[in-house]
Amino acid sequence: MGTTPVFASADLLASAAIAATANTNHDGSGTLATLFTGTNAVPQRIDAIAINAGAANGVTTAGKIRFFISTTGTAPFRKIGELNVIAATPSATVAAFSDVWYPPRPIAVPDANTIIYAAPHNAEAFVAQVYGSKLT
Repeated sequence: MGTTPVFASADLLASAAIAATANTNHDGSGTLATLFTGTNAVPQRIDAIAINAGAANGVTTAGKIRFFISTTGTAPFRKIGELNVIAATPSATVAAFSDVWYPPRPIAVPDANTIIYAAPHNAEAFVAQVYGSKLT
């Protein structure tokens, strides 16, 4: 056990597009969007990932977005969670799809080989925002 305490030193925010390429796989194969890549300069943690409909019209169908992690910078990819996507056709009275996935525990991102990925079940585009902290 270390003798020096570790504190969250700064909010961390990354934004990434999730392409409209359907991927029904649960094993990390197929097309994955890179959401966040760690750095060797300072360890980080991921606390939440917000997802918003990314198409120009914001229409979504019922499906899922799956989240994966690699700790080697390449395969193998391990599924770490899923977020249900609800069907929505935005209008003056209906909001476009938006939700937040909270991992059961913060995700440790100790180095540049740790990468977080996402894949939509249906061929729909999304925008992801990754929230967390740099640890010092």
